[in-house]
Amino acid sequence: MAGDRAYEMLWDCGYCGAQKLLGKSQKFCPQCGAPQDTQARYFPDEPDKVEVLGHRYEGADKICPACQAPNGALAEFCGRCGSPLSEAARAKRLQDQVRADEAKFAASLSLRQQEAERRRHPAAVAPPARTGNQRLYLWVAVALSVLGLVLALLFWTRQETVVVSGHYWRQAIQIERYGPVAESAWCDSMPFAAYGVARHSEIRSYQQIPDGQDCQMRRVDRGDGTFTEHQECRPKYRSEPVYDQRCDYRIDRWSWSREASAEGHDLAPRWPSTGLAGARPCLGCEREGGRESRFEVLLRGQGREYRCGLAQEAWRGMRDGSRWTLKVGAVDKQPRCDSLKPVD
Repeated sequence: MAGDRAYEMLWDCGYCGAQKLLGKSQKFCPQCGAPQDTQARYFPDEPDKVEVLGHRYEGADKICPACQAPNGALAEFCGRCGSPLSEAARAKRLQDQVRADEAKFAASLSLRQQEAERRRHPAAVAPPARTGNQRLYLWVAVALSVLGLVLALLFWTRQETVVVSGHYWRQAIQIERYGPVAESAWCDSMPFAAYGVARHSEIRSYQQIPDGQDCQMRRVDRGDGTFTEHQECRPKYRSEPVYDQRCDYRIDRWSWSREASAEGHDLAPRWPSTGLAGARPCLGCEREGGRESRFEVLLRGQGREYRCGLAQEAWRGMRDGSRWTLKVGAVDKQPRCDSLKPVD
């Protein structure tokens, strides 16, 4: 940093309105003598850049705790009021700035002008409009309130006494069939047993090809009224597709074919007959796949009927005509089946 070219930061006097004062050379306003407010420093536009020649960087300025005047980093006493600077705070630095375009600079300049006007005539300037962040926080607060109300309504339940009016069961077996299945894969990973192959070209991936550089100028506030700037460049790439051969083919595999099911309202559930066509891996042969069971108890409440799916043992233990307590959603009217308890 010591060898970098340095330039003057700028500041506007908040007392008399003088603008574009030099951050390093003019620690006091040349029009009214007011001390420089280090927090009012800003990066200049390109035409306003003033290079600091022969300047040796010593560190961020010290802010006098008595009169708030900025002093050099090596100063031990304030050059304006003589107060000791042993416990003085350092000047705050601006965040690094990437060189803005003209539109962004104009917006930044407008904000600085408004700030200067606000300091000169605090009562004459209208309060700032609500910022985007404030509007976002307001909408988030409203959304959270609405969400909380919705959740409260969804989880609001009432307890009801119900009577077991019946039972229902359903048991199903998935049937798989051995035969041709259409599949697709990259040709270099196609199964050996594939047949009826059709090839076509398709994008398999993308490769990044160097395509010049993206460069930007970064400005760094050094905290003593000066800043440096340096160019940062990083490689730029473009994506180019990589094509390969894709194969559509057929292959003989076990796959889902149909479902065999049985259902009833008694307490003796049973598995259905499957009627399998053969039992060995031949074209058209079938085999059993997964099995599924569902057991529901039918409940009659205050003018409503409910169905609750339960484990088989619990389902079997709820005899017809027995009375139970059940929580029901006050809004959605859906039963909370895990809340079932027998009435003593």
